[in-house]
Amino acid sequence: MQVIERKENFSGSRLWVSATGSAFMDGFVLTSQGFIFLLAQSVFQFTALELGLVATAYVLGSFIGSMGFGKIADVYGRAVLFRTVPWFVAVLSIAQFMSFGSLSWFISRFLFGLAIGGDSPIAQAMLSENSPKVLRAKRLVFLMTAWFIGAIAAAVCAYLTVKADLPWEAFAAIPCIIGLILGAARFNAPESVQWLRSKGRNEEAELSRVRLGIELEEIKPEVKAVDQTALFKPRNLKNLTYLSVFWICQAIPVTVLLMFGPVLIGALGTSSFDTDVVQLVLTDSFFLIGSLAAIKIVPQFARRPVTLWTFGIMALSLALLSPGSVLSDFVVCLLLSVYALSYGVQSVLDYVYPAELFPTSVRSTALGILGSISRVGVFVVTLGFPMAFQGLGVQAVLLIGAAICMLGFIVSWIWAPEPSHH
Repeated sequence: MQVIERKENFSGSRLWVSATGSAFMDGFVLTSQGFIFLLAQSVFQFTALELGLVATAYVLGSFIGSMGFGKIADVYGRAVLFRTVPWFVAVLSIAQFMSFGSLSWFISRFLFGLAIGGDSPIAQAMLSENSPKVLRAKRLVFLMTAWFIGAIAAAVCAYLTVKADLPWEAFAAIPCIIGLILGAARFNAPESVQWLRSKGRNEEAELSRVRLGIELEEIKPEVKAVDQTALFKPRNLKNLTYLSVFWICQAIPVTVLLMFGPVLIGALGTSSFDTDVVQLVLTDSFFLIGSLAAIKIVPQFARRPVTLWTFGIMALSLALLSPGSVLSDFVVCLLLSVYALSYGVQSVLDYVYPAELFPTSVRSTALGILGSISRVGVFVVTLGFPMAFQGLGVQAVLLIGAAICMLGFIVSWIWAPEPSHH
């Protein structure tokens, strides 16, 4: 007990920044994948099928990681995994250069996805369970903001790598630096206060609360531990089912833009690497602007109207974008920006909705399930996009994306919940 009491304080701001780093790392690694293949295509020389399989490896790893790590964190606690995952990412960033074959890179991308996908629900749970109520929604919003900052950083770093005539390995090793910084920031992080309370470990919860500097009245105590079967009670199961559809309809179209952005944007009329990067950075910037705008929008407006409006606008933008090369560069830029802005606003609900709809004892498990289900959709589109793009063309791909967004609109119109305090 004395050893625990002598530990240094771990401020709420430090927890916020270190948890937000998980989303930044995910955005950077996922977006950088396309640029790695572009910069090192002479090294890899993958076939279209091999390229699709290697691209899906990250998604497959994320699927398993978010499901498995979330469950482990609900049973054994958040802190250990929260502190150790970034160091694993740093080591893996160097180990990936041991071989450049398709199998070795499949394994490498799978392990990246396993670690980063597993870290996401844990970081989200740590942040939501240890933030003052008045700051919780805003801090959760910043998780999605950090994801887009990571995506923008990947595009900018890829551009600088080319302009500085650096080897592609320099770009691919950047996650090592991110992992080291994040690991240092999370060093000695305390266990989640609400998780400890849900397990009846009140004395340890008080020590964590003191270390975090959180006022007692700022954390809603758990009346009792909630059994894992609570997740499958009718109300929670309905919310879980709806959010699964919500995340899939949201994730599939944007995955194409984020993972295959250079290919897609090139098919819409751009003609050079510089132009592709500028357009991608601009689009990612509007993702970011939308998520920043959500900091004001989400706390003040009901969740359901925000969900409906954003799905509708995204569907319309992709449908209007489908004519492709017949559109002017300005119109393409405008429609992509409108889509990105709407997605940015909606995407923060990925973090806010689960925190408001699920009890503490099953929240991390729910987040893990939701993350895994959404990654099933991402897995399918990542594997299928190269073949669909080649066989059907950019117009059909964009219309399919619009139809998926419209499905999200229809399901939300029928089924979207509204948290009681709204």
